[in-house]
Formats: sequence, C-alpha cells, structure tokens
Amino acid sequence: MRVAGLLALAALAGCEKTEENVTAGGIDQTGPVVACGEAATDPEVIDARQDADAALRRAIGKADPVAEAARAIAEGDFRLIALTTVYDLDKATFGARCVLENGLDPWTVRGVSLARSGAGVTKDVLFDFGRRYNREIVTAPGYPYADICRPASEEVEDEQKTPSGSGYLDLKRPTGTYDLAEAARRGDAWRIRQVLRNDEGALDRPDLFGMTPLAWAVSYRKPLAIDALLDAGAKASGVGCAVLPDARAPIQVARAMKWQSAVLRMRPRLDPGVFEELREEPAMIEDSELAYRRALIDLGRRYERELRRQKESIQRVTFQIDARGNPRSCVLDPGTKIAAFDAEICEKGVELLHWKPARNPFGVEVPGETTIAVRTVGY
Repeated sequence: MRVAGLLALAALAGCEKTEENVTAGGIDQTGPVVACGEAATDPEVIDARQDADAALRRAIGKADPVAEAARAIAEGDFRLIALTTVYDLDKATFGARCVLENGLDPWTVRGVSLARSGAGVTKDVLFDFGRRYNREIVTAPGYPYADICRPASEEVEDEQKTPSGSGYLDLKRPTGTYDLAEAARRGDAWRIRQVLRNDEGALDRPDLFGMTPLAWAVSYRKPLAIDALLDAGAKASGVGCAVLPDARAPIQVARAMKWQSAVLRMRPRLDPGVFEELREEPAMIEDSELAYRRALIDLGRRYERELRRQKESIQRVTFQIDARGNPRSCVLDPGTKIAAFDAEICEKGVELLHWKPARNPFGVEVPGETTIAVRTVGY
C-alpha cells in the first residue's frame, strides 16, 4: 500500500526556454534556463561567472583573498563565498551573515568545496580564504548590501530583523549614493523620485537576491516608499515570467507579513485573475506524511487478507483543515467494503498528519480542504 499525494503543477507562461548546462554558485545544474529578460539568466553573464568562479577556486591557497575580493568588487561582483555540498549551502561559515527570510540561493554565492579546490588545499586553508574574502566584501566602502549582509557574529535575533525577516532592522548610513533599493528600505520617497528621474530602468530591477525596490519597501514596512514606487509603475508581481509571483515578489512579501493594506494597495497592479490564484491550499508537513505512510503500511498488512478479496482501488481521502493546520474531519471516497479499515485510514490521518493551513489571497490563515489518494491492494 502506498500514499500518492495529488500534485499541483505550476506552469510557466510567456517565457522563452533555452537549454543550458548551468553552474550556479559552484553547484552544477543541468536543465532549462528560463530567459525572461533578467540579467541572472543571461547566458553571457552565466558563462562569465562560471569562468570567474573556476578561477577563484584555483586561486585558493595560492592567491591573497583580499586581493581577489578587491578584483571582484572592481568588477561589480558582490557575491560572497559559501561552502557548497550536494544538498545545501553553508551560509554563515565564511565570516558573513545574510538576513534573508528564504535564505541564500545558489546563484547568489560563489560556491567552493574541498573536492573542487586545488591539490593540497586543506579545510583550514579553505575556510580562512573564505572568511577573509567575505569580510573584505561586506566591509568594503560602497558595499550595496550592508543592510542585508554583515560580518558574522552571534546568531541574529528576531528583534534585529525586519517584519518580513529579510534585512537588518538597524540601517546603517550608506557610504555611497543611495541606490533605489536603499532608498526604498529607508522609506525615502523623495530620493526614490530623484533616482528614477536619472534611471527609469531601476524601477523593477532585481538585486543580487532577486528583490526589487518595491519588495524591499514592503519588507521594511515603508508605506510612503510603496506609494512612490507604485505611482511610478512598479510591478507588484516582481520580475520573472512565472504565472504566479514567487516568494520574493512584493505582493508575496506583503502576504507573508499579513500586511493587508499593502496587499490591497498592490492588488490593482496584478494581471486579471492572479490575485484569486494567490490562495494557497493546505500543505502536508513532510515528517507527518512519513508517519502516515508507515501507519498505512501497517494497516495494509493487518487487513491484507480482506483486501485481497476485492479489487484494487484508489481511495480519495478528504480532510477539512482548520486555520491552525489541524485536521478536523475526514471522508473516504468511494470507500472499501471493510468498514473498520476505512475508519482507521481516516483516524490515522487525523491523528498523524499535520498541515500548513490554507491562506487566502491576503496571506491570512483560513480553513481549507485537501485530498490525498491512497491505493489499496486487491486482486
């Protein structure tokens, strides 16, 4: 017996897909690159970064990390070094800490590992190189992301973060001229208008972390900046060509914060039908799914003799989930002819499964309904 979750497939529309073999931040990724007019997906940018990162890995243990960082800064590359593995990134090992609710993505860092370093490079050499390199980047005059990434110290407490969980709450005085994102984080509507007079293209230009100025204005809860950017035509759905805005889109940041007035302000800027599609159905928490699978296997063994006397079937198990993610009721359809077995499928589901609750288009948790499929053995 096995459980098969019903999958919702997210489609892409209005995109030109090109096949590329991409190394993002030192992690090999083979698959389609979606070209939506974003610099991060420009094949020339990707190739240049691949070459630069390969050269950096060869330099570990031989070159001065401070000099390597200075070279990157001069080229406008402010990515930090991060340790990469097959599964994840170590975001804080190398002397810098970035406060981002969704963490760092592979393409935002320069990935290194012992396996990909030169002969004779030890763990201590690698880590020392990374720490010195990153410290030079984040403390450089004019570093544009000092509101987000700083020299690592102790764990960042929640009260030091913005309401969205992205960015440090205590903004430091910029060492250079404000860019649009910095003005947005400070709620400086006058500066926003000044920057846009000189650079209209900055309006929806994402930064290294995929955040637009409007997304930062929302993250820092700056209504005057939000109004100034929206009045200038900023996109509530951010950049990219996905049908639904991703987690970094301004509208999604506002939803995650449950900032309903900001969502209302941005709603008219969404394409028709998109707002309603933002509703999220309950999502099963992985650990509880594993526990339920084990329980179903046990049920299948106990009732195998009875089940073998009827046809194999797929049972739709529908749960009503409350706004706190707790299952409140369960219905099995069409049901088997074994009443006790059917009852236990539902009882175990209510007992073991845990859910992230449904969220309405404003990001508020609401009751919801979800269905999974259970395949039973039979003849």
